[in-house]
Amino acid sequence: MYLRERVKMRKITILLFLTILIFLTSLLPNFAHHDFPVSKYYIKNEIVQVKASNIVCSIVWDYRGFDTLGEATVFFTAVSAIMALRRRR
Repeated sequence: MYLRERVKMRKITILLFLTILIFLTSLLPNFAHHDFPVSKYYIKNEIVQVKASNIVCSIVWDYRGFDTLGEATVFFTAVSAIMALRRRR
């Protein structure tokens, strides 16, 4: 009987979580119709400043280099911690 209650509570929790997630997703703005001025700046100045043929790589590595370095550091730290925890078992 205790197991049935736990399964029922788990299903209710998942259903509640999915309902909240769908509701919050419906509140997000439609990004397809917005005009971001920073994107115009990147497109206009990428060839002159960076001299790269690929605009995506120039944004990730040149304009947002420190941000990318920070994300890579966080990712590396998380993977290292997971591997350290798995090794102990």
